[in-house]
Amino acid sequence: MGQRAVKTSVRLLAALAIAVIAAAPASAQSTGSRPLPVFRGLFGPDERESNRPTSLDLNWTVYSAQDDNTFLATDADVLDAPLQANRIYTGATVSAVYRRRPKRSVFSISGASAGRYYQDLREIVTTRYSGAMTLDSLLAKNWRLQLAESASFSPFFQIAVSPVAPEAPDALAPAPSAGPPPGDDAVARQHAMQYGTFVGVTHTISDRTSLAWNYGARYTQVFEGGSDTNTQRGGVSYVHGLTKYIGLRLGYAYGVAFAGPTALPITSQDLDVGLSYGRAFAPSRRTTFGFSSGSSFVSEGDGSLHYVITGSARLTRRLAPRWTSQVLYDRGLSVPDGATRPFFADTVGVNITGYLNGRTSVRLQPQYAHGVVGLSGVTNAYNSGSSTTRLEMAVSHHLALYIEHFYYRYRFASGVGLPPMLMSSVDRQGARVGLTVWTPLVQ
Repeated sequence: MGQRAVKTSVRLLAALAIAVIAAAPASAQSTGSRPLPVFRGLFGPDERESNRPTSLDLNWTVYSAQDDNTFLATDADVLDAPLQANRIYTGATVSAVYRRRPKRSVFSISGASAGRYYQDLREIVTTRYSGAMTLDSLLAKNWRLQLAESASFSPFFQIAVSPVAPEAPDALAPAPSAGPPPGDDAVARQHAMQYGTFVGVTHTISDRTSLAWNYGARYTQVFEGGSDTNTQRGGVSYVHGLTKYIGLRLGYAYGVAFAGPTALPITSQDLDVGLSYGRAFAPSRRTTFGFSSGSSFVSEGDGSLHYVITGSARLTRRLAPRWTSQVLYDRGLSVPDGATRPFFADTVGVNITGYLNGRTSVRLQPQYAHGVVGLSGVTNAYNSGSSTTRLEMAVSHHLALYIEHFYYRYRFASGVGLPPMLMSSVDRQGARVGLTVWTPLVQ
């Protein structure tokens, strides 16, 4: 049965790739230097509905899926044998978002829940609950305030080994945490609560110059004998535009991570002294490219500092009104919950999104990371790869069907510096067929 699942997944990926190749050239016949209009499909809110002064939206999904870790895996890669022995399960997710847009501000409150039911095991597992509140306000003409609070509960203590965001954030701005990753990249079965907070203030001095302060914190409470973790980071940055496309960046951030009562804290001092670049390529405005650079001094608790160079880059190409592609690169440090040493990695990701027609959308998201745990002494090299392929067909403005394939794999050379619950290698893949509904409760 496992071989059939692999063949089915391969056929699905091949069919989607053929559809993308066949559709993209036909849509790419539009040429010229004018920017391409944003295309919106039938399903989901349109631009007017997305900018309603007050909204309360309910989103829910039901699906049937298969989870298998036997493909290219060994016994050591088994994450949870009773759950991943090529089993079929059903699941559901529900989320609600309330948003108000008074003058010069956006305020939102959200909550979500998810669970899975394995019929042959007669058990509901992987239930998750989360909530968040955000505020983005222009306090005055040149002052902007951002606040975020979040909390989540999950029976899985999850770590995203190779995260790449669709938009590269400011290197000195810790984005507010929204809880554990929502996908299928769980790496340990462990009940945990996670709390996140973020505050940021930006002062626009002129059209080309701005000054920003920010602080972010994340606390993970691990149950059933695990160790709690605490991460905090704050910084200040100054940006001045030298030309239309080139900016001077000056900044400093300090971060500290505590992996447990007996582990030494990991500290980092980030220096952002360099240039940022972003522009569209002439003669077409279909392609944009941007990058930023920085550096960090990191202490692993041994009293010595280690210097590393960091940076990010993004290349975006509008293939056609219905198709967009993006290549992302990130070189940086992170300290996952429970890790006793920092993770340093180079990560590359690709996003391809588009519409075959007004009702059918396609999303391809592969990514790869190569890194090392620890910066001196005995280090631990690792590789990580993942991909998500999704085909969605709108039945109506509020209802859509989808089919999805996911794959997640990583390998660590050893257990040096890893969280206690993290396995040294994991292989996962699966397929889903589901129904998703968007329900606006307040128009």
